[in-house]
Amino acid sequence: MIAQEEKFLIDMEFRDAPVGDVYHVLGELAGLNVLVDASVKGTISLYLKELTIESALELISKTTGLRYVIEEKTLIVATAERLRQEFAAEEFEFMYLKNVSVNEA
Repeated sequence: MIAQEEKFLIDMEFRDAPVGDVYHVLGELAGLNVLVDASVKGTISLYLKELTIESALELISKTTGLRYVIEEKTLIVATAERLRQEFAAEEFEFMYLKNVSVNEA
């Protein structure tokens, strides 16, 4: 998540810009380090008005099929598959047991 004080509104326009560059600008505006994976390819044209950086990131991700994570003040952008490979969360589940001894559990 982007810090509360970074949630100002932005206006931006790009024409046939490398999509990695657009993410880079948004990350810089948010005060984040930016890593754009080599899997990020293509160009984008957009006009955005009065959106938060977070909203802009979400819209661009939805329209390009790319994904991002923010980890340790760093915006990391890649394909969904690449992020799954490198940043997949370990799954776990808590189970609450009642009326069972430790040995039976």
